[in-house]
Amino acid sequence: MRNRDYDQKNIKLILQFNFDKEEVTGKADLTFAPLINNFRKLILDARTMKISSVKIGGKELKFSQDDYNLFIDMGRGYEKGKNLTVSINYHAFPSSGLYFFHPTKQNPEIPYNIWSQGEGTDNRYWYPAYDL
Repeated sequence: MRNRDYDQKNIKLILQFNFDKEEVTGKADLTFAPLINNFRKLILDARTMKISSVKIGGKELKFSQDDYNLFIDMGRGYEKGKNLTVSINYHAFPSSGLYFFHPTKQNPEIPYNIWSQGEGTDNRYWYPAYDL
């Protein structure tokens, strides 16, 4: 488990869903405050995601990914307690945390439905988050 070096204040998600592909296209605006001085790197859990851009105040930030995390270079150091908002555009193909239900050939009566059950460990599959 990594150290938590920021306090999450607000999460705003703008989402679109593709039932056929079981895909989420989203924009996540994450507002947080660093818990340390000279905060330079934001690390988020981001499984099954393809990140297309990360911005702060409209300015593009450099980022990288591996199979588990999104690593955001904040571009400079920020002081402890300052509220910051990063905007992340992405596509996700959740294997957990967000579930799609829709009609199939076998069950054409199933209504269209999406529900989430991410709690503290599976949100990482459908939006960039700090999951335990």
